Amino acid sequence: MFYKNLKKIILSMAFISSITLLGAQSNNTVDITDDVYDLLATAEVQGLCEPLATSRPYTEKYINAMLDQILENLEKLENEGAGDNKFQNFWKPRQTALQKEVVENYKSRYVRQDGLFLKNMAYRVSGEKANIPVNLTFDLSTESFISGGLYSDSDTNSIGYEIWENIHFYGDLGNNISYRSLAYLEVTKMDMQKLGDYDIGWWWYDYYGDEEDFVREEHFSDRTISTYRNYSVLPYSYKKHWDGSVYYAKGGINSNGLTGWPFKTSLAFGMQGELHGTFLDNLIDIGIGRLNREWGAMDTGSSLVLNANAHPFFGLDTSVKPFKWLTFSVVTGFLEFPNQNFINGNDWYPSDEHGNKNQNLENLDKDVKDSFFFHNLFAMAKLDLDLKYVHFDFGSTVVYPNRAELGYSFPLVDRVVYQNNVGDYDNLALYFNLKFRYPGFGSIWGSFYMDEINAFKTDIFHNTRCMFAYQGGTKINIPWLPFASLSLRYTKIEPYCYTHEALNADSEQPYFSHYISESYTNNGESLGYYLPPNSDELYLKLETKPLPASSFGLKYQFIRHGVDWGSESNIYSGSSIYSELPAGKYGPGRNNLHKYFLRDGVYEWMNIVTLEAAYDFNKFGFPLQLCGSIGYVHNWFTSIGNDSPSASTGYAKYESEEYKENRGVVISMWVKAFTF
Repeated sequence: MFYKNLKKIILSMAFISSITLLGAQSNNTVDITDDVYDLLATAEVQGLCEPLATSRPYTEKYINAMLDQILENLEKLENEGAGDNKFQNFWKPRQTALQKEVVENYKSRYVRQDGLFLKNMAYRVSGEKANIPVNLTFDLSTESFISGGLYSDSDTNSIGYEIWENIHFYGDLGNNISYRSLAYLEVTKMDMQKLGDYDIGWWWYDYYGDEEDFVREEHFSDRTISTYRNYSVLPYSYKKHWDGSVYYAKGGINSNGLTGWPFKTSLAFGMQGELHGTFLDNLIDIGIGRLNREWGAMDTGSSLVLNANAHPFFGLDTSVKPFKWLTFSVVTGFLEFPNQNFINGNDWYPSDEHGNKNQNLENLDKDVKDSFFFHNLFAMAKLDLDLKYVHFDFGSTVVYPNRAELGYSFPLVDRVVYQNNVGDYDNLALYFNLKFRYPGFGSIWGSFYMDEINAFKTDIFHNTRCMFAYQGGTKINIPWLPFASLSLRYTKIEPYCYTHEALNADSEQPYFSHYISESYTNNGESLGYYLPPNSDELYLKLETKPLPASSFGLKYQFIRHGVDWGSESNIYSGSSIYSELPAGKYGPGRNNLHKYFLRDGVYEWMNIVTLEAAYDFNKFGFPLQLCGSIGYVHNWFTSIGNDSPSASTGYAKYESEEYKENRGVVISMWVKAFTF
């Protein structure tokens, strides 16, 4: 009897251990906003883990494996010293012990237990089905964000907030497949102020009638969008949390109540979910779902091709890793339309109310919905070569109208080559990244995104038709601080980069009866870098984790951008993702247009300094995380006056009623409860 009971106990312990291991090795992904990615990026620079994959998000299983590597290497440093690595010899034993505590604090986030776990507002159940271990976890969490700006121009003082409840269930189906679904309900108000209007070109959403019967010049000024700014946050720092549209709280929830932005207190919502699996000893990784992504980033938030600031979309992600140093990845998905009638107003003209191509503009139905124009799919492929000291990746992307074009999704056919076989209708791009690294010291990289270039025939830096983005950067280990690094990068986004000519249904796009926008955008924001076209940025950031449950960051940004509002914005400057490079039939040919950064119009300059800090009270048994930042921003303008644009034209500081110098302080705070 004793041996029978002992056998049952051993089998039960083995089963419980397998379930516990499964919970810790989940194939679900961790959202790219989680600060564990910053920890891993710094650990990579310090040489504490192997080179990280450049396709994010990572699975819990992958993150746990990297954290285990870091702990193992910290143990070696603590017990054996850094050996021949002179940079790691700076580390002190006390600091190594502190870094181990930091890593263990992160690992504790992925430890789960069966039953009701009130501290984390979670319930978990495990079992077997058809001899396959399965589990399900349900949890609730609350998050809130409030931010306000106080400026020298008091008219721009502003405050905004978001409060949302997360309803989350997830689990594993055996050892290879995991699932999760996240729904969130939100109350928000995030005011924006209108800066002015921007001419977007003669070709956008043009009249449906015959071109010879439509006098474009008379209605040129009607092709505009309105430019808004959110002064409650620092420039280019805000990514809306909610999806799609919102309901004004006073208007109630009804079928006609959806609006594009929470200028007033609003009810918002959203949902993400995925099925994700790894197979054949991690040879194949495949997932399908709606989630945030970042691909091709040499540092967190640095990608030129699929940035962390881009909005989530539903897609199929696949990667194959036949060797440790070689990975081939593909994503294909459905892009989402922006509900932004508050931006374009009634300036886009379809056919008349009867569906006819009426040439009388006064009879046109101006109630145009954004969804008419944004019906796009997205595909992207990437080949990664990862050696000890060198990383290289390259690939191609395409945005194309919603049609059954399976060739773009096939991983073994290049998208640029395939486009020429199906009619040359679509928005193609090429990109590559090259990084050199020395573990324990740091890395240096260059990135390039090519939208369109007329090479060998022209000066690519001054010909407007050459639309591309490039970046150079470095990330350096700071060995005398725990998990500390210094990042420096310069990024330049050329005019019209990420934009695309809208396709005319009559002559250029046979698949639809109306215009289609193929800009490199999702939900109204760029899929690539967070700056708009015709911009550059110098970015410097120091980050460290001085205590086991804390993080600290000091950031400086110097940004310049061609204005995309007001009387002195230039239609050919290409300073907005809504810009359209004119083809030349009704204006100067695109091959004859030139760009002269800072020397062809009015530009906005910005100095931004940000101090960030966070603390996780989960270490003390309280499932609470506090994050805060305080930032200073100073913006001003320069102009070339009445001079002609050229490479040698001078510019000087400029101010008018439209373009005012402004200084401000922005304070932001996040509170996260029951999130771990």
